[in-house]
Amino acid sequence: MKKSKILAAVLLLTMFSSLFAVGTVTLPALTGSASAPDNNTLITPDVMGDPMGDKGILAEDATAYTLVADGDLAEWDGLSFEVFAGVNVSLVYDATYVYIALQWKDTTEDVQIGQWNKTGMVNSLLADWTFVDGADDVVQIGFADGAYANNNSDMMIWTASPRTNPGFAFECNATGDVDGGTLPYVMNTNETDTFVDAKPEYESDLTTLIADDLALANGTMYNAWLNATTVATGGQTDTVVSADWNNTLMDYYTVEMVRELDTGDADDFVLDFTEDLIFYVGTANQDDTFDMLINTKALNVALTNDAADLTFTTITADPVTSALVITGGVFDDFIDYGLTVVLSGWEDTYPAGQYFSPDVNEVTGNYSFLFFFDEWDMPLGEQTIFVTLYPMYEAPIVLNQTIEIDDVNAPSIEGIVDLQDRYPNGVPLDEDYVVVTVGLGDDYAQVDDIAAYLYSYAGNDVALKTDMVQFADGSTTFVANITIDHAFGVVNNYSYFIQAWDTNLNKVTSDHYWFLAASQAPTPAFGIIAGLFGLAASVFIIKRIKK
Repeated sequence: MKKSKILAAVLLLTMFSSLFAVGTVTLPALTGSASAPDNNTLITPDVMGDPMGDKGILAEDATAYTLVADGDLAEWDGLSFEVFAGVNVSLVYDATYVYIALQWKDTTEDVQIGQWNKTGMVNSLLADWTFVDGADDVVQIGFADGAYANNNSDMMIWTASPRTNPGFAFECNATGDVDGGTLPYVMNTNETDTFVDAKPEYESDLTTLIADDLALANGTMYNAWLNATTVATGGQTDTVVSADWNNTLMDYYTVEMVRELDTGDADDFVLDFTEDLIFYVGTANQDDTFDMLINTKALNVALTNDAADLTFTTITADPVTSALVITGGVFDDFIDYGLTVVLSGWEDTYPAGQYFSPDVNEVTGNYSFLFFFDEWDMPLGEQTIFVTLYPMYEAPIVLNQTIEIDDVNAPSIEGIVDLQDRYPNGVPLDEDYVVVTVGLGDDYAQVDDIAAYLYSYAGNDVALKTDMVQFADGSTTFVANITIDHAFGVVNNYSYFIQAWDTNLNKVTSDHYWFLAASQAPTPAFGIIAGLFGLAASVFIIKRIKK
């Protein structure tokens, strides 16, 4: 039987100090080392009690490499790349420069810049302008040695559109204050931003001021970004850029940036990788070109990578028949690690590559995960549990243990239709039978292996056996009929039993029910009896007798 469903058990909150959460992630195929715990030995995780690290991105010394900004990452072979904010990033440095390689998937090369559109008049003195979004692809990186929004931050921005010079990054600080030097392109606005009362200052060039926008016809449009010069100068040339789209990989952007650690400019701070640094990275697909800044992810910069570790406690139950808690310890000193658990039998149920994420206590490194076998579609028989750690800068670590999962419980009677509610005034005289409807299940909800029988009899008569059938294929509802003997002037006490057998286990569950059914009313000569039973000519009452 193939059986698989995971329940996020809130009860684990009382067992472990961490916040329990179950979710799914998609990761590459399992690779790396593998070992099987001793089935008879309790493994004590070596890393239990060690807090998880808070490092964000690894900065490597690239003194031995010759790196140039050429849009080709061949010379980066051997240096570490990891994915942050959807961007595959490598951050390296030598005694003079910092080098950043960036690569991310984008199926289209978008280069449109925004426009202003005159949509009408607010009043006789003020024209109404609307900013029309562009569609630009952007990547932004940056450094800070303090709070994000102070002067000790440098942001380097590249765009696919001509908002930035092809050979240099647009440079500013975290609040958008532009570095010195000649800008390759500028925002066409009369304000410092494009918010309230903003409008274009120039026509679609940099030389012609808009003399009277009140006189312009509605629908007049001007570029929101303007060409200031074809060559950037000064502080806008500190970061050399080479970029390409779809060069060696289909539908990928590749961007390289090179900057001196000490640019000598007053609006840049000196990058010192021996001090605490924050690295920022982010991309925007089809950016609205509202301004130059986009959302970025902040990462603590680290110079070392401590070895990751993974253990889990051996499962001693043999076989496993109910809820199974996977526990152990995990360590990685980088925050964006991955930890997954998967059961081999799921491969027939879930799409390839789908795994589940254990809950990890970031303070202690303990993790826990619940396999709940008393539910739908869990795989039976010999199965292998894989726990896999995906460290940021190391090969995956895989631990596994093979276990036997067994179905040991008899089926259950989940509910039965109350026929008294169905026939509040009794079974009509023209109905010769009633339908018994019951909901059945077993501990794996594998109802197709249940055989159900209905035994019914009137008074002290012999019980008749009737096969109950599923209401539909795979249904948990089973039905069968009881024939009502409308014997003239006789009140019958009908009893019946429901038996549900698990045909694989040869285990049974049964329950006993009964009801009263009166016959057709007698002739008027029996007036007393008629008075007693006339109103209940076909009374049908169902009750459950406690076992």
